[in-house]
Formats: sequence, structure tokens, C-alpha cells
Amino acid sequence: MQLGLTYGLLTEFTSFIAVDETVVERADATQTQPLPLPQGVTPFALGRAAPEPELLWLLLLLLVLYGWTQRERLSLLLPKVCHARD
Repeated sequence: MQLGLTYGLLTEFTSFIAVDETVVERADATQTQPLPLPQGVTPFALGRAAPEPELLWLLLLLLVLYGWTQRERLSLLLPKVCHARD
């Protein structure tokens, strides 16, 4: 092993590596590299697929309740407005 280290020879305990110092892209640029998903993992595991169905039902319920309260409020105001015109 010492012979390989001294003279830069390849042995079973040493190896060569290549270092390339060529700049391909600016240092401030970022690049997103897409990675394949592991086998058996669906894209839903990433959490970007769609909102939860429960959230949609909750929003629909809130919208219905808001409409109901506005209808009740409007019906309470209408008789007062009609009597004020008389």
C-alpha cells in the first residue's frame, strides 16, 4: 500500500478520483432536480395533490350557515324597511 501512495499507483487499498473544476452554471442559480418516487409510493404522499375532502365539506357547511344567517337577518330587516316607507 505504501508503494501505491508514494508513487501514485492503483492498489487494492487506493483509488483514483477525478476532479473537474469547470463551472457549468452561475453560483447563485438554483436548479430543481426531480427525483423518481420509490416503488409503491403514490404522488399523494408528497402532499401537493389536492385539499382534503373534509376541508371542502367544512367550507360548504360554513357557506350554507352563512347564507342561512344572512337570510334570517334580511327577513328581520325587511319588515322594518317596508313599514318605514308607509
